[in-house]
Amino acid sequence: MAAEPGAPARKVAVAVAAGLVGVVVGLAAGIVHRQAVRPADVLLPWGLVLALVTMFAVTVVAGRIAQGPGAIGVAVGWAVALLLLQQVRPEGDYIFASDFLGNAYVFGGMLTIVLAVVRGMTVPMRESPRS
Repeated sequence: MAAEPGAPARKVAVAVAAGLVGVVVGLAAGIVHRQAVRPADVLLPWGLVLALVTMFAVTVVAGRIAQGPGAIGVAVGWAVALLLLQQVRPEGDYIFASDFLGNAYVFGGMLTIVLAVVRGMTVPMRESPRS
């Protein structure tokens, strides 16, 4: 079978678009990961859970829609957002503290992205039945 003309350019465009989506998801997840409630001195980090679940879902969907380039683009976009958010400003402000929520987001996010890329690239999307 002959390859479609423009297929490599289409893959690059999909990867770049998925990367932009990854940056947006990474920025939003980085901002919301600190949200939590403490009923009766029990930490319920709903923001962290929301951030990790959203990152996983977006990466898997991008991987299923666009095979490899989609999932990898989202992963690279998330990593860029993570690196941008980890910069300490001259005033001493930062986004990720060295506490449970900050470390859980950084390391849990890395694990989530790796699992999502593998999952998104290995499980093909089912086609809808044609009538």
